[in-house]
Amino acid sequence: MTIRYLDSGSDGPNACLGVWLDQELCSGIRAFRGQFGFFDIAALRKFLPVLTQMVAQGGAFHLVIGANSGDPASTDDLGVLMPLIAGGGPATLTVVGLSNALFHPKTLHLVRPNGSAAAVVGSANMTLKGLGHNVEAGLVIEGGDGADDVLNHISAAIDYWSTCNLPGVHQVTGVADVNRLLDLGLVVPPATRRRLRNANRARGSASGRGARPIGWRPQITTAVAEEPPPEVEAAGDSDAAATVDVPTTRAAIAVRWCKRLPSSDAQQVRPGTNPTGKLRLAQAGFEIDQTTYFREVLFGEEDWVRVDRHGKAYEEAHIRFSVTRPGDEALPMTLRVDHAAHRVASQRNVPTILGWGTELGQWLRQNNQTGNWVLLEKDLNGNYWLSFRASKPDWAP
Repeated sequence: MTIRYLDSGSDGPNACLGVWLDQELCSGIRAFRGQFGFFDIAALRKFLPVLTQMVAQGGAFHLVIGANSGDPASTDDLGVLMPLIAGGGPATLTVVGLSNALFHPKTLHLVRPNGSAAAVVGSANMTLKGLGHNVEAGLVIEGGDGADDVLNHISAAIDYWSTCNLPGVHQVTGVADVNRLLDLGLVVPPATRRRLRNANRARGSASGRGARPIGWRPQITTAVAEEPPPEVEAAGDSDAAATVDVPTTRAAIAVRWCKRLPSSDAQQVRPGTNPTGKLRLAQAGFEIDQTTYFREVLFGEEDWVRVDRHGKAYEEAHIRFSVTRPGDEALPMTLRVDHAAHRVASQRNVPTILGWGTELGQWLRQNNQTGNWVLLEKDLNGNYWLSFRASKPDWAP
């Protein structure tokens, strides 16, 4: 058994758990186990194809997360995992909520393709910030054959929770369990989590603070990155989305933008020409810098991941909107927004683009909105609203 120390402070921002996972979570991995006080799906999203393949081939996946009030997991965090958990393989998801204590371990155990085991025990949670933003430290423990007592103890300690029936320990096997946890208050809608995180950021804005380089962002380099993302339901089931995360009333609007739709954005093109499927987020007469406003202000609090396409770097985020079309009630839709600095060039072109997605794109092609207005709004609770109207809003420039 070998032990080495990982510290993203003294050893630099790249000495972080995210970089270690990039090296270790590869095709052919045999098992993934983890227990963490805090979790968000942005930390694991890029690894889901490898983990799904692992489970399909009989590998074990056991994840235990805390239901801690400071930053609880959202229904979307659990929902994205449902296809993996319900895939028929040896996969479990456990949520632990305690009334008099935090569930606070940060332990990860892997079995590599060659059968050797490795573990990380440290300060980092399975969150985007824990993997590469924060200053974190831990021990990496490696064994030649996976039979070391310490590594076996770590593995067994994580597996313990998947069969535990103590009060506050909840096994999640499907959408019904996610909704039950929502009713119990152990997980929250995505908008509630954004609001809690915004409040935490506000409390941490005292003067005298510095900034540090970010050591890791999840980088996706697959051919499918060019395709529009699937509609990500709140709990992995289309019928569940309406019961899990549909804001019905708006708080006061904090940020808003609108644009009169040209035919290209409205998906109305000449015969023989393919629609773009995109809305260009331009200045549109507002006193904003369109090269930074949408990435850093309107959608600045979202979880952005890096994606490489044809040798060029992009950032993208999957953002939940409440979408209202003329004559229809509001519906939840998750749409992809991507940002690429190389689009700007010297003409200050538009670097940030919203993908309409399958449902909205088809509706736009069938219902001509050319000359009408599209509105993007964010309320004080962190909810996003997208709507269409025929007349110019009175607050538009």
